[in-house]
Amino acid sequence: MSQVTSSSSRSAAPVLIRVSAQPRLSLLPTLRAAIARARREGGQVAVAAMPGAPEGAKHHVETALLALGLPADRLHAGDLPSVSRTSAAPPAEAALLDGLALFPTADEVQGWVAKLPADGRQAGEPKDPDSSPIFHAYALLADPMRLETMRLRYHGGISWEDARMALVQIILRATAEPARRQADLAAAASPLKTAV
Repeated sequence: MSQVTSSSSRSAAPVLIRVSAQPRLSLLPTLRAAIARARREGGQVAVAAMPGAPEGAKHHVETALLALGLPADRLHAGDLPSVSRTSAAPPAEAALLDGLALFPTADEVQGWVAKLPADGRQAGEPKDPDSSPIFHAYALLADPMRLETMRLRYHGGISWEDARMALVQIILRATAEPARRQADLAAAASPLKTAV
């Protein structure tokens, strides 16, 4: 579980992400929002490991932020700044994505999506997107236009196979490139760790 905190003023107060567990895919919307806020307000993003957080969780989140496109000069280093008590936790629906690592493999995504429940409606029968865990997971990662298109496809009778495939594709689209960049960052940092 992670939490984002920032000052309510438009000053360049850092966005603080508190990490208390190993990062899961449910953290992705929070990281994206933190990056967008830092860019919009011209501030930085700081990461703090909470008591009991697994070793390496803070570093994993920091490299994930960089892999997702946060410029390195926007990642706060050093002592954590004071921030207001105002905080926003990830949306409750994001917990649905806790079944996957922050940057899962294609096989992990396909296996996880295959286990999501679907009602017995056949292809061609209208489906209720608001009662579908498959749609809810999709909604956490889709931009508004893709989301509305998918909602219309549900009402139009999308097959569960196609709905699952769309979810797999959007998860992989959101995570594959950042996962590669994070691996590159980790590989580049390895010689430094062994030399020290």
